[in-house]
Amino acid sequence: MADPAELSPKQREREAMRARMLDETHKLLREGGLEAVKARAIADRVGVAVGSVYYMFGDLETLVREVNGGIYDELMEAGRGALDALGDRAGSEKRLLALARAYLEFVRTHAISWGGLLAFNQRHLATTPEWYLKKQNALLDLIGSSLADLPGASDPATRARAARALWASVHGIVSTNLGRLGDKHAFESVWAQIELIAGSVAEKLADN
Repeated sequence: MADPAELSPKQREREAMRARMLDETHKLLREGGLEAVKARAIADRVGVAVGSVYYMFGDLETLVREVNGGIYDELMEAGRGALDALGDRAGSEKRLLALARAYLEFVRTHAISWGGLLAFNQRHLATTPEWYLKKQNALLDLIGSSLADLPGASDPATRARAARALWASVHGIVSTNLGRLGDKHAFESVWAQIELIAGSVAEKLADN
């Protein structure tokens, strides 16, 4: 991204408009999920013509995908923060549970926008760009890094498979219960299932 100081007044105005559109799209996603994100709604909030949205981003898919990329960044930051809070001496199981708890708390807090992100991903699976895949894979790498000290995960390929299996399991449990995470008992039930899975994987890899 260019240094704002090097941009012309017209370029700065364009970048400010672009940022406003991204911000309002994110707000719509948080408020009503993917179905609330319409070009007309974005334009009305920003105070521009609908055509300006398409002029700035080309299409709505590109705009929403950029917002979703920011959501992945927020989730990544939450995961790294959870690991940093543990310190360097924490074992793999504690690290896995810290990541899983950070994910669960993140989804509970951002249930509507996360549901919108998942719906978007499913709808646009065939057109996923490389940069977006890298953000998704970075989450798997973070999980894999927490398995590295287990004997059964010393091989990078095995570690990657274990990380993907863990993500699929935890993500599946959370997604199935997405609309219920605000309920305390449902939340604790989901967490108990996640603890069981993370503990089992850590135990299996520790024994190899």
